[in-house]
Amino acid sequence: MALNDNQFDEVLIDLISNSSYKYDISPKGILSILNLMHDLIVCDYKMLFKKFIREHFLKQLTTFIKRKQIMAIAEWPAYKKEEGSVIAMNILTIVLKLMKISSEVNALTEEIIKGEFLVNLRQTFEITHKENYKIIVSIIHNLVNGRGNSDDIVNNITTDHYSQYLNLKFIETYSLLKDISMKDMIIELLMCLTCLCRKSQNVYSAIHQLNICLDLKFLIEKMDSSVKSRVCNLIGNMCRHTDFFYDEIKNNGLIPPLLNSCYDPDRITRKFACFAIGNAAFLNDKLYENFRSIIPKLVELLQDPEDNTRANSAGALGNFVRCGDSLCYDIVQYKAHEALVKLAENEEIPSQIQIIKVALFALGNFCYHQIVKMELEKINFKNRIEGLRLKFRSEPQLLEHIERIRKKLRE
Repeated sequence: MALNDNQFDEVLIDLISNSSYKYDISPKGILSILNLMHDLIVCDYKMLFKKFIREHFLKQLTTFIKRKQIMAIAEWPAYKKEEGSVIAMNILTIVLKLMKISSEVNALTEEIIKGEFLVNLRQTFEITHKENYKIIVSIIHNLVNGRGNSDDIVNNITTDHYSQYLNLKFIETYSLLKDISMKDMIIELLMCLTCLCRKSQNVYSAIHQLNICLDLKFLIEKMDSSVKSRVCNLIGNMCRHTDFFYDEIKNNGLIPPLLNSCYDPDRITRKFACFAIGNAAFLNDKLYENFRSIIPKLVELLQDPEDNTRANSAGALGNFVRCGDSLCYDIVQYKAHEALVKLAENEEIPSQIQIIKVALFALGNFCYHQIVKMELEKINFKNRIEGLRLKFRSEPQLLEHIERIRKKLRE
C-alpha cells in the first residue's frame, strides 16, 4: 500500500498531537498508533520519520512519560484495573523507544529538555519494567554525548543536570550497577558515566557520593571483557581532569584488577587499561609505587597489534617519570627507554603519527632524569634522534617534540 506524504502520516501525527485520549481516542487507540509509527520508522520509512521528529509532536509525546499521565491511563474507566495497567505500561515502553530514536538524531530540542523532561524521565524508573532501564539510560547517554549534534546546548544542559548527585541517585536507588543479569544496561550506564566524566570534572563529586568504586571492582574482576573494558575506560576518565579519585581508586582495591586488565586477551580491554593507568599517573606521583609492577608489561605492550594500546602504554610509561623519579630504575631495568626509541623509529607516518608523537613525548620526559639519560647515551640516542629529525622533517608536530628532546640532551 502506498503511503501518501500529505495524508496518512499527517493523520497519525495529528491523532497523537491534537487529541485528548479521554474524549477523542482511547488508550488502546493511542497504543496502536504509536506502535504503528514505531514499526514504520524502524522499517526505515524516512518520510514519516522526518515528520515524526517535529518539535510540537515530540513535546506532546513527552507528556506520556509523566507519572501522573501514566497513572491516569492505567485508571481509564472503560478497562479493568489489570488491563489498564498493561496498556499504560505498553504506552510508556513504546514512547521510551520513540524518545530513544529521537535522542539519537537530536530531535529532543533545547525547549523540550529545559522543561520537566529530565525529571519525568528519571521518575520512569519507578513505574516501568526493568527491561526498559537500558532504554532510559540510552536516552540519557545520547543527550549527554550529543550524538550527531553540532550544537552543544542540549548536551551541555544534560551534562550540567547529571553533574548533580540527586539527578544521578537513580543509579544507587535502583542498584543499576549491581544487577549483572542486565549486562547490556550496565555497559550503557558505564559508557554514559564515562561520557559525563570526559566532558566535565563537575560530575566527580556526584559520582563520589554514589560510592560506585566497589561496584566497579566487582565488575572488572567478575564480568567478561565487554564490561571490563568499559570499567577501565570509566576509571581513566575519572582521572582525566584532576586527582580527585586517585586515593579512592587505591583504597577500594581497583588498582590490582586494573593492572590485570593489561594482560586481558581482549584488545579493547588492554587499550583502556593502559589509558586508565596513564591518566592515574599523569597529575602526581601518588600511585607510582602501585604501578611499579606493571612496567615490564607496558614495555611489552609497546608491540601490541592495537595502535591505541601502543600509544596508551607509551603515554603511561612517560607519565611514570613525569612527576618524580621513583620509577626511573625500573624504567631502565626493563629497557622502556630503548623500546620507546624503537617504537618511534618503526611506526609509519601518517597512519601512526599519534603513536610516534606519544613515544617522543615520553622520551622527552625521560630526558629530565639523569639516570635514564645515561642509559639513553648507551644506545646512541643522540644520533638516533637526529635520524628521526631528518625522517620527520615535514611533520611540525613531531619536530616540536624532537626539539624538546634535543634541548634536554644539550643541558
